[in-house]
Amino acid sequence: MHTVGIIAILLSACMATGSKIEPSMTPIDSMGKAIHLLKQEARSSTSKPPRLEADFFEKHDLEIDPALASKRLLTRQDRDPQVDAYVRWQLTAVAAPGELHTSRFDRLIKQLPKLPENPMAESRTVRRFENEMNRNRPSEQNIKDAVEAMQAVKMEARSRDAWAQPGRSLRQWLMRQAPSDRQKLAVALEAVESEVRAGWPVDEAVRNVDRICGDLGSRSSLDDKQIEDFRKKAARQSSKERIFIEDSWNDERSFTVEVGYSTVRDYDVTRWVKLLRYGNPLR
Repeated sequence: MHTVGIIAILLSACMATGSKIEPSMTPIDSMGKAIHLLKQEARSSTSKPPRLEADFFEKHDLEIDPALASKRLLTRQDRDPQVDAYVRWQLTAVAAPGELHTSRFDRLIKQLPKLPENPMAESRTVRRFENEMNRNRPSEQNIKDAVEAMQAVKMEARSRDAWAQPGRSLRQWLMRQAPSDRQKLAVALEAVESEVRAGWPVDEAVRNVDRICGDLGSRSSLDDKQIEDFRKKAARQSSKERIFIEDSWNDERSFTVEVGYSTVRDYDVTRWVKLLRYGNPLR
């Protein structure tokens, strides 16, 4: 059979089965497909992220250009901060850190996706449960209603906290890959700011700044001007505060809530500056 005849038979078979002969995808095409699939994943799950690790690219046979992944990671990938954080977090698994140049990195810090709002920090919620706690002689029904309402808010808070994980993990990756020590510290401070802005507890984020400041101080990484610039930025954070409900409990006669504060304290800033100047004495 002639070659032309063989080609004709193959084309006919493809048409009969409904399959298509597609050209190989370019790196841009592969990246576009990956972003599309990641957005679909993020929108398919409501109570928690569909992945616990940044392993999307381990499960999909897509040839990804690391430099192109870094470029996409630098900018917002979706208007929804939750989807944006999820996509960019997954991109960290294949991005080339060497592409995160100093000037680009500074812009990236300013464009990181916001964390989901803590429903336990919404002002109406805080007022409502404080009012329930301050009722004079609450009835059994009052207490029962308050407990049920609190359980619903706590469930929503667990979901929002789970969805905050991609944004937190993205920031942790950026701290490890920062082009300079100054920028590593800037990401760590932004991570604290993002928790305060969304009304989450800041203990872990503050401890992370402690660790980084101690490490940088032990190596004398920053000069006096850089330390002073950091102090000013950190001090501005101490003027911001969110109150949130930490816990609640009840008995037959009362309903009680405990509140916490999401903020940077003056003594946090003082401690950070001391660590930057003198390092961690326990090292």
